[in-house]
Amino acid sequence: MKLPDLENGILIVLLIVLIAINLVYIVKPLRSKAISSRKLPSIIIPDDTTEEFDRFISEFKEANVATYTSNSWSSGANQHVDDIFSVAYEKGNGKFSLNDQPEEYKPNVPSDKYICQSGWVAIRSEMNYKYLWMHTGDSMWMGATATIDTPLHRKAFELVPLSENCTEGGWVRLREGDRKGFLYMVIPTPGAVQTDEWVVKSGTDDLTISANDTRYHFLLEEDGFLLNRGNMAFINVIPEAEYAVRGHSGDWDRSKPAMREYGAMVHFQIISDSFVQDAIEKEKKEQKEADDEDKLYIEKIKSLPSSHEKRVISFGLYGAKEKYTTGAVRNAELAKTYFPGWVCRYYVTGDVPSGVISQLKLLGAEIESIPADMGYSSGMFWRFLVAADNTVDRYIIRDVDSRLNYRDRMAVEEWIQDYSSKYPIHILRDHINHCIVMNGGMWGGVKGALPTIKEDVMAWSSRDEYMADLHFLENVVWPKIKEKQVAHDSYCCDRYPNTKPFPTRRPYTYQHVGQVFDSEDNPRLMDIDSYIRGVPIPQSCRKENDWIFG
Repeated sequence: MKLPDLENGILIVLLIVLIAINLVYIVKPLRSKAISSRKLPSIIIPDDTTEEFDRFISEFKEANVATYTSNSWSSGANQHVDDIFSVAYEKGNGKFSLNDQPEEYKPNVPSDKYICQSGWVAIRSEMNYKYLWMHTGDSMWMGATATIDTPLHRKAFELVPLSENCTEGGWVRLREGDRKGFLYMVIPTPGAVQTDEWVVKSGTDDLTISANDTRYHFLLEEDGFLLNRGNMAFINVIPEAEYAVRGHSGDWDRSKPAMREYGAMVHFQIISDSFVQDAIEKEKKEQKEADDEDKLYIEKIKSLPSSHEKRVISFGLYGAKEKYTTGAVRNAELAKTYFPGWVCRYYVTGDVPSGVISQLKLLGAEIESIPADMGYSSGMFWRFLVAADNTVDRYIIRDVDSRLNYRDRMAVEEWIQDYSSKYPIHILRDHINHCIVMNGGMWGGVKGALPTIKEDVMAWSSRDEYMADLHFLENVVWPKIKEKQVAHDSYCCDRYPNTKPFPTRRPYTYQHVGQVFDSEDNPRLMDIDSYIRGVPIPQSCRKENDWIFG
């Protein structure tokens, strides 16, 4: 053989070897090294009986002998490869194979590798990369919705070991940075209906009580799981519940404590005390700056032109829940500061406490009673009837669980002075969740702008349904006023007609018109941190280019 032929032959052999290697990698199922070693939930394919499932596997083996062997199906849940099992095999512990027999649920066993020390810790969910905190919803329960921009002291927890040298098996108590109470997990009561079972709450601040109550004891496992001692359940993020934290399994059977499953995976970040204190001081500084700006606008409001119009701020109030009754009274007080010359009017049901009604009257409010046969939550609709009152020249409609403020007033004033003659309806959108045509408590108008509003409300049959007021506004009111409304809009100004930027810069605290408050006058922080904190608004929605956040 000549030398060139020899060289060509060697090249051909090398090419064949390389092609063979590539084919092996293409055909052979890959095991990703990036997959966590932690147990992930299996995909459950429901089957009628275990026998039918076994027959299916047997037939598959016969038809796919080679791939079945190389793919290690029998290791399934343990190796994260083809986790396909019959419902009959699933018993909740996530550790079984096709050859296993059904076994009973096994209680969680605390790890002997844990983090136990004094100091602070931030806990991030590996499911959505959000931080755990106690400001999810109105009830101040734990959820995984805090962001990287959330002030550190609101998403950090103080670690308080049960014993000075962590001799109690590593168990610690957790306390949120802006509250005194220690966290605990609610133990479900068998057979009882509980709205808060498995929930993590803030409880006592007493060291002795919390030390003697296992509901307050938590274990920070080094592998990235947080175990509650009272329930022997891991904290678990539930995505379909807006990332609320619960102690039950994320599986179909939610009567079981959560195990070391996907939703329970977290990352612990130890925080220096100085960082937490810096965050607290930073927030105090921002609050002071916001308060100083508020004072300046209050003085400006005092100098606004007076009017002979009858102007009304219309609210709906029903029931005795403090969040709403406190808000009603607070808004009647705030109206004197931010809307002098305006009258608060409350459309109320018969079960509003008489003491609340008396307070409102003392503050100069008008009270309109809602007939008992008009539906329990019809106050959401009846507040719209101010638009049908011919004694009222101008009105705005607001929610009792929000708070009147200078940003609201200055937007309303701009409408009155600059746009009212052309646009008799005024709308506000000041949050990313306000991006619908109209929000129930964020619009207003002048007398005669909606001449058939009373008949329209009475004709709407589903006044007690969830979000019925929004559906009514979208389907009945909006088509009538679309071309004769003007809106101050912070986020969706390019989506709707006749929008204007807010005339004032958003406060440093990210408060917004329509912000929801609790019974203690605290803003619902989830509305801020989960949506708008640190998020620039569209440039086209800014009055000034450097008003980045509105």
